[in-house]
Amino acid sequence: MFQNLNPPRAHADGTRRSFALPLAIILIVVAMVSACLYFFFQGRSLDARIAVHTAALANPANTESAQTEARQYAIYSSTLSETREALERLTKFDSSILSQMESAQPSSVSITALSVSNNVVTLDCSSTSNTAPADYAAALDGLGIFASVDYSGFSGTSHENYSFTVSCTLSMMGGDAG
Repeated sequence: MFQNLNPPRAHADGTRRSFALPLAIILIVVAMVSACLYFFFQGRSLDARIAVHTAALANPANTESAQTEARQYAIYSSTLSETREALERLTKFDSSILSQMESAQPSSVSITALSVSNNVVTLDCSSTSNTAPADYAAALDGLGIFASVDYSGFSGTSHENYSFTVSCTLSMMGGDAG
């Protein structure tokens, strides 16, 4: 009677498979719940930040302060643009201006010193003629590259060289006196 009965088979493979599927489902559900909670709390955090900014904008003092800052920035920006445009229009002293100044120089005039400061070119000169200083100042003025040419006369005698100073204020490009 017991000879035909076989011992029961171990069903370990089936138990493993049946355990893996519920575990996978549990892991997927946990991941989905975690993602939902993450997005929920992110949304609440965003809502809180929006509420803070909305409250700040609703406060008239903050609005006035922001408007004042915006006006001040607009004034600053406008002033900066005007200054940039004015600087771009300024004539800069360079070798071409020096060449033009030398081309207007009478043969009896020698430049003994030249300096440039605050857009003013100052020439210290000497001459063997008492008419050359005024002629040179008039010639420099006639170049059209200076807003003004200042010459206040010369010193010296006919036995020694006459000395004089000419101050030339650089103009805006195009001859504008600015």
